[in-house]
Formats: sequence, structure tokens, C-alpha cells
Amino acid sequence: MWICWDPAIVGPFENAPLPLEPSESQLGIIKEKTPFRALNTPNDIKEMIRRSFLFEADVSLLGECTRYFQSLAYTRQSISEKGPTWFATLHGHLVDRTKQGNRFTKSAYQTLKERKDLVKDTPRMPAYLKSEVPNHDLDDIIDYLKFGVARQWVDHTLGRLHSLFTDADFKDEDLLGPQRQLQKLAENDPILKEASAELEKEVGIAFGYWERASSGGDQWDDARSARFRQHADRALEHFEAIQPPSGDHPLLRSWQMDANTSDWSEWKLLKASVAYHKSRLRNKFPWYVAGKLLTLLKSRATNNLRCMGADLYPMFKPDSKFIQRKKDSMVAETKNDDLSEDEYESAYGEDFDD
Repeated sequence: MWICWDPAIVGPFENAPLPLEPSESQLGIIKEKTPFRALNTPNDIKEMIRRSFLFEADVSLLGECTRYFQSLAYTRQSISEKGPTWFATLHGHLVDRTKQGNRFTKSAYQTLKERKDLVKDTPRMPAYLKSEVPNHDLDDIIDYLKFGVARQWVDHTLGRLHSLFTDADFKDEDLLGPQRQLQKLAENDPILKEASAELEKEVGIAFGYWERASSGGDQWDDARSARFRQHADRALEHFEAIQPPSGDHPLLRSWQMDANTSDWSEWKLLKASVAYHKSRLRNKFPWYVAGKLLTLLKSRATNNLRCMGADLYPMFKPDSKFIQRKKDSMVAETKNDDLSEDEYESAYGEDFDD
């Protein structure tokens, strides 16, 4: 929701008359309330708890009601007609469903949707919820803002941004670490130099498969999807099949010993780093064939790595208070590093307001 107080924009508007809202009983909402004075016996308490569990087990229709009201208002191009008004009121009651003890069943919801005085036309999905430009006039204000204003501005801005960074080729040094280390060791070691060249060659072959998978433009159909999967799978299979070169060099023997002992062996991390080195900026190849390995390389570079089992990870969620404290500390550090406006003016000897 966006609220605007600018008189230049809101001045010409007039308040519409308040629509006649339906009652809870007209909507089919049932109140689930048990006053304290009604709890006279242990059985009364047990019954209250039983009904509370049943109430919490009810499926919430808030999301479905939101989408239906949105589609109905869009189709009718009105929020003041009886139908949109009733579903908007229903939405308001469902928002506070658990606090107010409002019980609303699927059958009651279906009854409302079948009433001809409320739903005169089959609601259609708003165009502004889709990505493609509609083939009809942009009469809806949100359609117009998205496709007639925002889309053009976004495309223009992204075009300018792309032109500014066309030649940019930033690479993360943490992910390039193993590859750079091997290159440095290979400068004065012909065995490692040959091994490095062979690894670059094999990763290059896998990258070639990926390039063929990604070619074909932006239009996707079933044939294009099948071709992508075929070449992408070949890229992954070839990459995973790359083994350490044979030889008696100590580093080669180390790679040979641990290459297949774990999912995080030094050889596999080296392959991931070389894949990242071989790909161009924004290319998805290294992330497709070695995404988990690259995340481990980045984590190890922070010197603050904590390992976690895959079955535990879904149980964690971001701590909003911790995130806010972190953001506040970053803002404080930025302010301490920045000069004040007076200091800027004093340093440059000019008034920035002119």
C-alpha cells in the first residue's frame, strides 16, 4: 500500500461515499468465543481446548480471498460495487480471524462466490500480476503504472546500467584462491604446469557443453528445454568425471588420495575454482557444476565457518533483531567514516546549496 499526501496529486480527488458493509452473519462467519464465566467444570475446559484445536486446524482462506477480491475488483473495474465490497469486508474479517475468533468454512466461501448478485462476471487474473505486456488497453491504473510507466523506466535504466558495465569483469578473489595458488606453484614446476594446463583443458570441454546448452536466444519451448537439459547434463557429467593427473609429484599424489574420499576434497575445490576462473562474469556454468563447492570456498575465506547438517538447516530462520543490530552498527560505522556537510563545504570552499 502507498499513501500520498502531496496536494498536487490528491487535490482533485474526492472521497467516495462509504459502501454498505455486510454483517458477519451475512458473510457466513461464525463467532467462536467462550466467555470465562462459562468455564464451570473440568469438562467445560476440556471442551474449550478441543474447540480451540479444531479452530486452529481450520484452513485459512485469507490468501485465496485476497486473490479473488483482487481479480473481482480488476474484472469489474470497481471496488465500490456490492461484490467487491463484500469480499473486501470478508478479507478484513479474515485478517483478524484468530484474534476475533472468526470461523469461516470452505462451503461458506463457495456459497458467496456462487451468488449472482455478488459475482456478475468470471473474475480474471489482473494483467499487472503477469510478466508479459497485455494485448488490451491499459485502462487499469496499476496496469498503466507497471507497463506504461515503470516497465519503460526500468528497461531504460537497465540499458544504461548495462552499457556502463559492459566491460566490467569483476571476479571474487576468494573463489579464485585455489586456481591462483596452483598457477603460482606451476610457474617454476613443469609437472604442475602440465597438470594445470590439462585441468584447464578438461574444464574447458565441460564449459563448451554448457555454452551449447545456453545458446539459442531467449525464446524457450519444449525442444529448447530438452536440448538445454541434454547439454547441461553432459557438462555436469564431464566436470564431475575429471580426475587428478597421474604422477609421483607430492601434490599430485595428495590429489589422487583424497579426490573421491569426500564431497569437499581439495581436488574438487580446485576444480570448482578453475571452473569459476574459466567462466565469464554472470555466467551460470560454475554455479551449475560446482555451486556448493564455491559456497564452501567463500565460507572458508571468512575464517568464521560453522558446519551444519542438511537436516538441521531448514529449522533455522533469520533473527530479525540480530539483523537490525548488525544494520545499525554498519550505519554507525558509515556515519563515523563520513565527513559532515560542514566539513565538506570547508574542505572544498563552496556552498553546496547553490
